[in-house]
Amino acid sequence: MSFTYEILEIWKRRGADNKSKNTYEMINKLLEQYCSDIVDVNSNSVFLQGSYANHTNIKEDSDIDVVILANDVFSHNAREVLPQSKIEEFNRTYYPSDETLSNFKEKLYQRINGKVICGKKMFLERGNKTLKFNQNNEYSEYVSVDIVPAFEYRKYNPNSVVDKDKQAEGIKIYDSRTKEYIINYPKIHKANGEAKNQVYRTDGNYKETVRIFKQIKKHLIDTGEIHESLMPSYHLECMLYNVPDNLFKKDLPKRIDAILSWLEENLSDKFVEQHEMTRLFIDKQALCDANMFLQHSIFLSNHWRG
Repeated sequence: MSFTYEILEIWKRRGADNKSKNTYEMINKLLEQYCSDIVDVNSNSVFLQGSYANHTNIKEDSDIDVVILANDVFSHNAREVLPQSKIEEFNRTYYPSDETLSNFKEKLYQRINGKVICGKKMFLERGNKTLKFNQNNEYSEYVSVDIVPAFEYRKYNPNSVVDKDKQAEGIKIYDSRTKEYIINYPKIHKANGEAKNQVYRTDGNYKETVRIFKQIKKHLIDTGEIHESLMPSYHLECMLYNVPDNLFKKDLPKRIDAILSWLEENLSDKFVEQHEMTRLFIDKQALCDANMFLQHSIFLSNHWRG
């Protein structure tokens, strides 16, 4: 057997987004009112990332991630990869900043924590990488949100020109627990997902397939088959990004069977993240975890009685 058409039709649906939209607008209002001198709110400096932004959210994805880039600050790898002549040009074009991500995060916290917006005080918690707003009954019109203080990150290669618009645009964040910096590329991730979802590639079936696999994961967690940490949703989406476009068939049961079969034969440490900048499985354990999730998913499909 395999998953029925009826359950897959339910699983492919996107979660409601009205409260998420309200929350994003609320964060923007806070920034406009209290942070306009350190954040360029009316540009690409404030944006969503994660499942809500990528339209792969299911009902259980109840929170949103909002990236906030510091104004007029960026990080880069220019001096590691550019030839000396271009480094000299880079140094003439851009000046170093003494701003740090820790300082920027604290500035945001001090500016907006406890401030009144829409008639209510909004209280934040400091996380390792984010500032967290936790939704409760008093804020029923909103969802929980992770505010991600970040610097723009420009990835150069030896042939790059110094012009900013020619670089791969990412973000750099800081983990205060591990004392490590993290580079990611949410805008490229989103653009690549939208491209894969186009009619000429997967006939609009890619994103709903991600939602189906998230529901498979939820079912396995709810029944105690796997732990929720086994296959992070980000890894799950990136894994499916590596599946050939032609397998995202219109017929739902055939599509899921074909994808599971292909992944069973082809799951590899050569898989890339959706932004295509780095490998997905950077260590053996991550690949083993993905394979374990896959085997549980195949067993569930073969024995589905729902």
